[in-house]
Amino acid sequence: MKYRHHGYKDDEYDKERKPDRGAPKKKVDDGMPPRSRLAEKRMASVVFRCHNCGHQAAAPEEVAKDEACAGCGVPLHCCMNCMKFDPGAPRECLEPNVTTAVFSKRGANDCAYFAPRAVLDSTGRRQDAARPASARQAFDDLFKK
Repeated sequence: MKYRHHGYKDDEYDKERKPDRGAPKKKVDDGMPPRSRLAEKRMASVVFRCHNCGHQAAAPEEVAKDEACAGCGVPLHCCMNCMKFDPGAPRECLEPNVTTAVFSKRGANDCAYFAPRAVLDSTGRRQDAARPASARQAFDDLFKK
């Protein structure tokens, strides 16, 4: 639209700019679920991550008081790696039995209420159940009748 003055080719402007709300949208349904990167199945596992460097390890039941991270060497038995750590809570701990605050949240401590923070990591490899054996097999499957 070259000129946008009131009254000048208003009908063409409405056709170009405004969508037709009266026509229903056609939806193609081939019986298959939508394909996207997010819909792909991935293997998920429970891991324990270091608060400092993010190094992952299999989630342990307990963490020793003198255990250090394999990636950066900082202590793992600290408030930042605890499941009950919350910066918004009193003394930054959700455990009601804690009466005194720990001075260093990143340093090693001997808290009796420590529970390692385990998270579900779903960024792992894709599951191999639906993957074809080779690229040639996938190509042949695409055009078979």
